[in-house]
Amino acid sequence: MEEKNSFFIDEIQSGIWRTGQFLAWQSLVADRMTYQNLLPDGVSLAKGLGGGFPIGASWINSEYCDVLDEGSHGTTFGGSPLACHVALTVLEEIERKGFNKNILAMGNYLLSSLKKLEKKPQSLLQEVRGMGGMLGLELSVPSFQAAIALLERGLLVAPSSGNTIRLLPPLNVSFEQIQEAESILKQFLFSVL
Repeated sequence: MEEKNSFFIDEIQSGIWRTGQFLAWQSLVADRMTYQNLLPDGVSLAKGLGGGFPIGASWINSEYCDVLDEGSHGTTFGGSPLACHVALTVLEEIERKGFNKNILAMGNYLLSSLKKLEKKPQSLLQEVRGMGGMLGLELSVPSFQAAIALLERGLLVAPSSGNTIRLLPPLNVSFEQIQEAESILKQFLFSVL
């Protein structure tokens, strides 16, 4: 009998169009027809699902529904009627207003712009990676030092471990805001800390 590999995907931060697709793993599949060959057995969601309102959710393949017996697992932010109504409204608004397409376009613009600055002489930028509205900038300085310097210049970023900062603009970020962030980043990347 052939052994089946199963996998569960954590989309708590990366889901709900953060990367330009509904779920980030979909961004990694070049041929959309291969989704059926690469379906996770479970997916966890939160954060973007409620647009700031606390909610958590998971999808489990019917083959694994018996893994959690009734009453064996609790949740802090799961499934209240209010949270579910908010999540449904958030999803409808994202689609209706085109925020899912916006974040992909804005993220791709910023990624392309910053890629040109990788490893340039006197640049603090070593590598840019990511997709859509979830970008990581690996720098030649510690991430907390960079985050403080960028905050002082008017740009809020999320420090990560080591030398990587994360850029996580909202799905409805405007082109003007992306250009402002780009300008601040370019000044910072060629500054002397």
